Amino acid sequence: MSIPDSILSSWGHHYSGTAPKQTHVSIRNAIAKYKGWIEKPDYGVFLQGSYKNDTNLRQDSDVDVVVQLAARLRPRVAALSGVELE
Repeated sequence: MSIPDSILSSWGHHYSGTAPKQTHVSIRNAIAKYKGWIEKPDYGVFLQGSYKNDTNLRQDSDVDVVVQLAARLRPRVAALSGVELE
């Protein structure tokens, strides 16, 4: 059974919509606007996978967004009760 030419043609066309960039910017902005940090974190937000590598083929493919924390997490144990520390 062969694959129809119409399917092969659709697989061969790169999709370069704006959704990945909009998703990336939305996540980056949401993290930047968050006010609940004890100290401002050092982080990076970037695309990964087919959109980053310009190998995505279909409009309905997923967008891989990575949020990478560059600092160590430090527990705040001073505010915990004895039961919470156990």
